[in-house]
Amino acid sequence: EGDDDQDDDAFLAIMAETQQVSAGLTSLDDIELEEAEDHITVWSDFYDSLDSDEFTTFYALLEKKEFLPADVIMERGSTDKKLFFIDTGDVDLLASDDGNKMRLKNLRGGNLVGSGTFFGSSSWPFFLIAQEKVSCHVLDRERCQEFLDRFPEMLDKLKKYCKSHDVI
Repeated sequence: EGDDDQDDDAFLAIMAETQQVSAGLTSLDDIELEEAEDHITVWSDFYDSLDSDEFTTFYALLEKKEFLPADVIMERGSTDKKLFFIDTGDVDLLASDDGNKMRLKNLRGGNLVGSGTFFGSSSWPFFLIAQEKVSCHVLDRERCQEFLDRFPEMLDKLKKYCKSHDVI
């Protein structure tokens, strides 16, 4: 029963953070509000599948990240279970062969990448390198695991979306 109490405490902490973020969405300055709206517009086909509580909770779990040209966004071999929702910018997906990096694909705003590692147990098979300023939202599996465990229907919606939208 002690584990249940810990689970409840962790869940309540996530929900409190969600409420803070939700309240913050109404009090963001103009730049932050515009960025949030841009992200939501880019990913509207996913967000349209969520009810308002799912949306609020999911959005609260995302972390906004920005990268400059040549920044390594994700390194081949990393075991970080992260899902990248690229809002703006260009990202190269690179393979490595004997130390030489080979460009496989160019990703842009509206591309999603990382579901294989996010949902599986594999390491990142590629490098992600920013080619220009990149803005994205990142879902970290560790950070959202409690939420996904409690709401398996949300996990199913995310898996379904990733299956048809992940670029690799």
